[in-house]
Amino acid sequence: MFSDRTTKAQYYLPDELNTEADAITEVDFHWKVIIIYVLVIGAFCFLFLSVFQLQVVQGSQNYLVATRTSQSQTEQLAPGV
Repeated sequence: MFSDRTTKAQYYLPDELNTEADAITEVDFHWKVIIIYVLVIGAFCFLFLSVFQLQVVQGSQNYLVATRTSQSQTEQLAPGV
């Protein structure tokens, strides 16, 4: 009554359809996620090293410049002079 092709087509489960295409999509997705993680970690390391250099390596120089520029000198003259 039914040929082999129609019975096989009727009994395919949804999980069995496009398994190769799904596997390719999963691999592509994993590479995209890995690339994003690498970029985020790289940006974090760049910012951390920049802040470390400003605060620790050049901190004493920046502190001296800040203390010199924040001081102001005012002269008060006596009345009548």
